[in-house]
Amino acid sequence: MEQKIRGLHVAVWTVNDMAEMHWMLEYLDVPILTDHPYYTKKVLHLQNIMRNGYLP
Repeated sequence: MEQKIRGLHVAVWTVNDMAEMHWMLEYLDVPILTDHPYYTKKVLHLQNIMRNGYLP
Protein backbone atom coordinates (compact mmCIF):
# COMPACT_ATOMS: atom_id res chain seq x y z
CA MET A 1 0.00 0.00 0.00
CA GLU A 2 1.36 3.34 -1.02
CA GLN A 3 0.21 4.97 2.22
CA LYS A 4 2.24 2.57 4.38
CA ILE A 5 5.32 3.15 2.21
CA ARG A 6 4.93 6.89 2.82
CA GLY A 7 4.75 6.23 6.58
CA LEU A 8 1.04 6.96 7.00
CA HIS A 9 -1.14 4.98 9.41
CA VAL A 10 -3.50 2.63 7.58
CA ALA A 11 -6.59 0.86 8.93
CA VAL A 12 -9.23 -1.16 7.10
CA TRP A 13 -12.88 -0.93 8.07
CA THR A 14 -15.54 -3.62 8.12
CA VAL A 15 -13.85 -6.67 6.70
CA ASN A 16 -16.32 -9.55 7.04
CA ASP A 17 -14.77 -12.06 4.65
CA MET A 18 -12.31 -14.58 6.15
CA ALA A 19 -10.18 -14.78 2.99
CA GLU A 20 -9.81 -10.99 2.90
CA MET A 21 -8.98 -10.97 6.62
CA HIS A 22 -6.27 -13.56 6.06
CA TRP A 23 -4.74 -11.58 3.19
CA MET A 24 -4.83 -8.27 5.07
CA LEU A 25 -3.37 -9.71 8.27
CA GLU A 26 -0.71 -11.73 6.44
CA TYR A 27 0.45 -9.30 3.78
CA LEU A 28 -0.59 -5.80 4.85
CA ASP A 29 -0.22 -6.06 8.62
CA VAL A 30 -2.86 -3.40 9.23
CA PRO A 31 -5.57 -3.20 11.89
CA ILE A 32 -9.03 -4.18 10.69
CA LEU A 33 -12.54 -3.79 12.02
CA THR A 34 -15.21 -6.42 11.51
CA ASP A 35 -18.78 -7.24 12.40
CA HIS A 36 -17.58 -10.80 13.11
CA PRO A 37 -14.65 -10.80 15.60
CA TYR A 38 -14.85 -14.59 15.81
CA TYR A 39 -13.74 -14.76 12.15
CA THR A 40 -10.59 -12.79 12.96
CA LYS A 41 -9.79 -15.08 15.88
CA LYS A 42 -10.27 -18.13 13.66
CA VAL A 43 -8.09 -16.67 10.86
CA LEU A 44 -5.29 -15.90 13.33
CA HIS A 45 -5.55 -19.40 14.78
CA LEU A 46 -5.32 -20.98 11.31
CA GLN A 47 -2.34 -18.78 10.40
CA ASN A 48 -0.59 -19.94 13.56
CA ILE A 49 -1.26 -23.59 12.69
CA MET A 50 0.14 -23.11 9.17
CA ARG A 51 3.26 -21.33 10.44
CA ASN A 52 3.98 -24.18 12.83
CA GLY A 53 3.68 -26.76 10.06
CA TYR A 54 0.66 -28.62 11.43
CA LEU A 55 -1.20 -28.65 8.10
CA PRO A 56 -0.09 -30.82 5.18
